[in-house]
Amino acid sequence: MRRATTAIIAVCLVSFGAIVAGAAVPPPPPTYPVKEATMWTQNTQRSLTDQNVGRYNFEAGFYGAVRRAAQRYPSHYLTTGVDPRREAQVAIDSLLHMRPDLPYDHATDAGNPYLMPDWDHDGVFGDSGGFSPSGTGDFDADTDGVQDTAYFMIPCYTAADQWQIHYRYATGACDVRNAGAQPYRIGVAREVKIIDARGLVLDATLWLPAAAFSGSACPPYGSAAYASRSSWTGCVAPANLLGSFPGVVFANGLASRQEHYNWLSMRLVDEGYVVLTYDPAGQGESEGTFGDTLGLTDKERADPQFAGAIRDLQDAVRWFVGQTITKTASRVARMSPRADPAANAPNPALSVVDTSHVAIAGNSMGAISTLGYLDYLGSPGGLGADHRPLPRVVAALSLSGARQTHAVVPIQFQTSDGDGSPLLVTPKLAGVDLGMNGQGIGYELIKARYDELRSTQEPGALSLIVLEGGVHTDHVDEPYVPRTNWANALAADYAADWLNCYVKGDAPACARAVSARPHLSRVYASEQDPDGPAGPSLSRCITVPTQGSLNQKPLAFIAAETGSPRYDCTP
Repeated sequence: MRRATTAIIAVCLVSFGAIVAGAAVPPPPPTYPVKEATMWTQNTQRSLTDQNVGRYNFEAGFYGAVRRAAQRYPSHYLTTGVDPRREAQVAIDSLLHMRPDLPYDHATDAGNPYLMPDWDHDGVFGDSGGFSPSGTGDFDADTDGVQDTAYFMIPCYTAADQWQIHYRYATGACDVRNAGAQPYRIGVAREVKIIDARGLVLDATLWLPAAAFSGSACPPYGSAAYASRSSWTGCVAPANLLGSFPGVVFANGLASRQEHYNWLSMRLVDEGYVVLTYDPAGQGESEGTFGDTLGLTDKERADPQFAGAIRDLQDAVRWFVGQTITKTASRVARMSPRADPAANAPNPALSVVDTSHVAIAGNSMGAISTLGYLDYLGSPGGLGADHRPLPRVVAALSLSGARQTHAVVPIQFQTSDGDGSPLLVTPKLAGVDLGMNGQGIGYELIKARYDELRSTQEPGALSLIVLEGGVHTDHVDEPYVPRTNWANALAADYAADWLNCYVKGDAPACARAVSARPHLSRVYASEQDPDGPAGPSLSRCITVPTQGSLNQKPLAFIAAETGSPRYDCTP
């Protein structure tokens, strides 16, 4: 579905049409447990039959790695010279990344072509660069050393064709026929760099709604200036921005890249948010090793799990809202000098971010980082890992992650029927969780944390959304990775409604955020506590279980199949 568009930036924003809450769900067949056990293979099956996806990933991720090496290495060494310490450190970082990589190259893992901005400004969204030795595609432009700005199209999904990705017209309608006869609604993505407290440079992206820009701020699509990278350098600047928008800072999962969550960033932009995504230290295109991701290299490591990633989320929020990042010590020396966070360039979109209405969100390790942020925020003084008061946030999304935290703001937890596999890409077995002192992934741990928070006297509203038939990668849009076809769309619907409720104060969104939609779990209850732990309300069921799953603990499966499914929320 790669295409050139005739889109002009649409200033008006129209929200996605929500699935009617409470829609009738037909009873499942007697063989439902067997059917449910294979739902997680849907995305893999689709990717294997999609020639565009296969070609893009091979040309951009595999062949493209060789081409990029041939293109970049001579230029790099001729123009910048060879600094042995710097090159040694780049090699170490590449080898010890959470996904080992080639220096300056970023092989494999090219993401979903249907959700790529037009980073190379050739008018085609999600092109691979082909087999030409001189070719350049969107992934090539995304991973080079230039901080680009580009348009992206707003995706939309419909159940009628199994949640294939389409694009939204400027009018708000979804182009379900792929007709392309009207201008598409688009937003603007801007690559930025953030120096974290440990002196490591994080690769990050700002995602902005079209309504944040003055009419002539960015080059018109199809113009001569559009194809020139230099003409985009001043597009995202305070002089070209107007209005005030709520913000979201998103933390990605272990061994992930920002591209894996473009679906959610684009959806939230369409809802009127300015979004910041980033790769934590030690993965994606950020500096560092897996030791930095886990916090093993930190001189002061306060968290038992993902301490480095938790620290990076705190730094990313500080940068996003315009606060300074203070340098911290590390107990591991680097071959080349660490950068100084005092040298950070400011957030170029800060002038349009309503810093009093910022939310945080994350998936897997990013969810644990999100809950870690709230844990610090709810501690005496609300001090972060740098012992300074953290920026306040107003809501949170925890997508497939659990750890000790504080319900100081409304928190929506999301998980799936089969979330919790030891391999992270296939369903869990017999309800076994991956807990480490109560931290980890999967329904069982997330439900325990939800119940634990309800036993406190903290103010934040709580919700637990369980998606049907999925696995731990249900919140990732990466080709070939297991998940159900509906997972991304359904997760985005609930996430957007939760944020619109508690960040924007949108009453209809509040109702949708705690209403039943098709493809919520039939195995586990989705539930919500509207007034939070401190209020008198019970945890109310959004859905109640009606079926057993082969992923459940054996006794729970037997109970469900004999007509007595287990749940403890109030219908």
